[in-house]
Amino acid sequence: YGVVTTNAASPSGIVTLTLNLSPYNGSCSASPLTGYAMKTNFTIDCQYWADVDGYVARYEYFATYLYNNNPIGLSFDYNGLVTVQLPAGPAYNNYELSLFVAVFDALNGPSLFNLSQVVTVYIDMPLINTMISNILTNDVTSEIVGVLQSGSIVNASNNIISLSSTLNVLATTAAPAGLANIVKAKTACMNAITAMNVTELSETKVVASAISTLTGNFDSIDRNIAVNAMQKSLALSQIMTRSVDFYGFSFLKQAGNKIVDSVANSLL
Repeated sequence: YGVVTTNAASPSGIVTLTLNLSPYNGSCSASPLTGYAMKTNFTIDCQYWADVDGYVARYEYFATYLYNNNPIGLSFDYNGLVTVQLPAGPAYNNYELSLFVAVFDALNGPSLFNLSQVVTVYIDMPLINTMISNILTNDVTSEIVGVLQSGSIVNASNNIISLSSTLNVLATTAAPAGLANIVKAKTACMNAITAMNVTELSETKVVASAISTLTGNFDSIDRNIAVNAMQKSLALSQIMTRSVDFYGFSFLKQAGNKIVDSVANSLL
């Protein structure tokens, strides 16, 4: 766009403004369409995305479900092909999840793609109980303990989201001893989150989603979890504040909503 300015007392000038065009022409799909939290590897594959005035720089992956207004940040990558653990879907809606992908160009111009497929994610109770036992005994040969101790922001957060979604369900019916074990397992997850060195907004969204999911059932968190969740949420909010000049409001809001959720959960 060209803007011409004229003034009788000074020469005229032209200011040229370039409009950034968001990525286009692509699609995304998921497979399989049915599985279990913490058991099934779900793949999200995005293809044919293009950007006419630059290049496609990043893909961010989200899950949501019926009556949920605050999407769960699952992961992000730079090539449009990711394997993730999904959280359990809500029992009140047949364990169904919906997925969408935000595709960004180099100037953080986004396009949103809603996957047409519904994914059904159940809970394998015996498997989750085994994972709780692995965490409590710090079984370093187990996959879940290895993930929590890996220091990987994306992979560990993604697994914490999936595991916490099942722990929240177990906590609603657990006996006191079982609830105490769930709290201990969540403590290990929160310790892993606390150790994460988060530096940018894509990481912030995923970690904020992990904290929000982990603290989603108040009966299964204790004071230490709550305090650590609030402290990490404060650190994430500072990263978000530094990002205001580079991202649109809607994408800052995704991270902000999860941070607010986490603090509110921890204060209940």
